[in-house]
Amino acid sequence: MIGKPKQHIFANDRLRISVTSCCNFKCIYCTNEGQAHNNNDFISVEFIKRLSDFIKTNGVYIKKINITGGEPLLHPGLIEIVTALNGCADALTLNTNGELLDFQKIIALKNAGINCIKFGIDSFFKKTTKPFYKNTACNREKVIENFFFAKSAVPRTSINMVLTDFNCHEFEDNLNFCISNKIDRVEFLELITFDFRKRGETFSYGRPFTEVFKEDKGFFKKISYNIRLGKYLCETHNGLTMQMADDFCKSRVCRNLWTRIDAKENLVSCIKTRAKIKIDFSQLFDQAKMNNNLMCDAIVDKRIVRNYDGELLPENVKGDYHPSYTEIIQGSNIKFSELDL
Repeated sequence: MIGKPKQHIFANDRLRISVTSCCNFKCIYCTNEGQAHNNNDFISVEFIKRLSDFIKTNGVYIKKINITGGEPLLHPGLIEIVTALNGCADALTLNTNGELLDFQKIIALKNAGINCIKFGIDSFFKKTTKPFYKNTACNREKVIENFFFAKSAVPRTSINMVLTDFNCHEFEDNLNFCISNKIDRVEFLELITFDFRKRGETFSYGRPFTEVFKEDKGFFKKISYNIRLGKYLCETHNGLTMQMADDFCKSRVCRNLWTRIDAKENLVSCIKTRAKIKIDFSQLFDQAKMNNNLMCDAIVDKRIVRNYDGELLPENVKGDYHPSYTEIIQGSNIKFSELDL
């Protein structure tokens, strides 16, 4: 018997779920997935169970679900959330700063269904693993110890490292650390130069990859670029492949990456705007389609164009006019229980 055709409703068949807006760290460049930094929002376990039922009942195909925050380890129902999402996607990933993990929690997450733990580590050598906006406790040795244990227990475990003034002078050291420890799953991220803590002010704190390649090109045997995802694939002389991801706002490739759900159970089309769509499971097919149409997409002809603050701009792209949020909503038959414009 032929199975039910799969439904593809989320951008790039990937879902990024913020289970909380809270975090135990206060990193300078933090986007907090577009959520307010000072809110204490926690997604409900009941919502996750309903989402899981929706995905499985309707045959929605998802390649990967990223569970993120804030810091997801702060959610008291995290294991129950992971258990509910197990089976909803080909892969289930947890994004964490690693501070609140321990060996027992790592095994519990693995048993619940996590097959990749993505650690945010910007330095292996400084007193803290990340640059902080305010004084924040960070046990660097503990985080690194957690990473290596997770790497052995959950082999797909990886590292995200944002290149900034905090760590750019030790890029070679961090890269050599990864190579010597055979850390073959590491992604260097270009900073989004939009200060999410200071109402969108622009700050110069990052290091563009053009500078990295110019100064450190000897480290790489081959460099290729995926224009659809805004990512470089850099092969080292040791045979490891490092990923380097552009500032996706600069590359305008959000629609090619994932669909976001925040801790207030909204679809989020852009982390720089306050516009969000409150999820109604009876309308989620239409809501997901609308959310996709509000995301930047630099590859296809029809795309949304935004200014640097994330505000929608009308612009002709190959003769196509892209209306504002208000025009799109008024022209639809979707009823929203909450929409913050």
